[in-house]
Amino acid sequence: MEAGHQVDEKTPLLGFANANDASIASIFGHIFLAIEPAQARLSATTIAYAAQLDADREGAHAQAIGWGDAYRGLTGDLSGTYGEAPLHERLRVYNQEQQRSVWLYELTLSREEKHLLLWHLHELQGIRAPYRFLSHNCGYGALAVLDAALGTRLKGELDGTVAPQSVLSRLDKRDIFEFQRVEPSTEKKIELLRTQVPQRLAQAVDSYLHEERFPSTDWLERYPQAAELFYLEIKKRHLEEESHWTALKRLGPYGTRDINWHELIGRGQDPRYAQPYRYIGLGMQSFSSDDHALLISFSPGYKGPLGRPRGYPNGYGIQFLSGSLRVTDDGDIGLRQLDFIRFENLAGQRTAYGDRATTARLQFVRRRYRDSYGAQLDDQANVLEALLGAGLSRRVGVFRLVGSLDGLLTTSLPGSEKTEAYAYTGPQIKLIWQSLDWHARLSVSHRFALHAPAPYRRTLRLQGSWYPTERMGLIIKAERLQGVYRESYAQAGIRFHF
Repeated sequence: MEAGHQVDEKTPLLGFANANDASIASIFGHIFLAIEPAQARLSATTIAYAAQLDADREGAHAQAIGWGDAYRGLTGDLSGTYGEAPLHERLRVYNQEQQRSVWLYELTLSREEKHLLLWHLHELQGIRAPYRFLSHNCGYGALAVLDAALGTRLKGELDGTVAPQSVLSRLDKRDIFEFQRVEPSTEKKIELLRTQVPQRLAQAVDSYLHEERFPSTDWLERYPQAAELFYLEIKKRHLEEESHWTALKRLGPYGTRDINWHELIGRGQDPRYAQPYRYIGLGMQSFSSDDHALLISFSPGYKGPLGRPRGYPNGYGIQFLSGSLRVTDDGDIGLRQLDFIRFENLAGQRTAYGDRATTARLQFVRRRYRDSYGAQLDDQANVLEALLGAGLSRRVGVFRLVGSLDGLLTTSLPGSEKTEAYAYTGPQIKLIWQSLDWHARLSVSHRFALHAPAPYRRTLRLQGSWYPTERMGLIIKAERLQGVYRESYAQAGIRFHF
């Protein structure tokens, strides 16, 4: 155990890295612990509980998660261990290579609790234990260490499923930590600075970059935020072209500015205050002027902009087992829809033509038929739908335009009037408006089939959400389907998160 004065000079931190859209193992973010010396921040060390993959993998593939690893992680066949890494190295990987922001919180521990924490972290080095993505993960590993140091039972309060952001919320409610600083990704810093720097200075930066010239020392000192923007743009290009590294050295002391990134990002994107995963909603659904019903929606857990949670504005989301029940005026209760899984990533890997966009969905839904004149029929079908889509998206200010090619497979389940299976492909165009200031999101999309017969020859959908508080949102949706299944409906309701 370390001496008392050495412990006092070290600051225990809890770190949280935002979700990594490109990795199936990091779709809910990552939690790690860090020990930071008071006078030597660059020598800080991080300790994280992570899955150990096959030992024969080398290089960049050493920690790549494949579908086989994902299955093993769900069943508990993977093993995990506590590993060390320098904080500056972890920030380099997260901020520059993976473009993930890192939030750091100082653990408010007594001297004795710091002793126990440091001793327990040292004791755990090299120990292996079962690793499960949904329970025994990085969040569970951090809670296990804190429980040992504080004498608490934090990991037993999360009901078996441990999501990294749930760990942050749990610790925040107990006042175990307080915010220290945020280390945004390089792209996030550039985005924030371009909203703060006057347009004439931003244009000057672009001109210097285009002409491969350096501004004068007087200019760099006079406009510190513009100087930081210039530095970050070169730093970003260094990842693409090695020769830019020499340009960073020429900037000298003008390449690092003390900027309050937390103030620029705002409290709303702090992962502690992100919207809870679970929700239940109450609203009305109408198919015609005389066909109204009460709609009860639910989801045991999801993340992303599918329901507009705060703090994830980049068009990424995953949702499991969400659905709705329909209660008619006669008191009949039926399952209207059940999404087994919905996945949407509209801000994937950047290309010269835009961001890669992918969508996937597997759902059960109760559809209706219309006759050739458009009249509503009594016939209904229990339909299983599977959709896969890929394309590109481009963000312009508060708007994002998405174009994709979708493939849809539908089949009526036994007991329906029709039991045929249909498969078709078709393009989809989607326009999204989103405001982090108003906590609102509105999207309109149009998909049509390239051939017939098709279950939905045309699909027009409007969906919006507004969250005046972190736990309550107003949801609207309208959809018009034309094809084998024909229906038009509108619905509105209130969603409560818990």
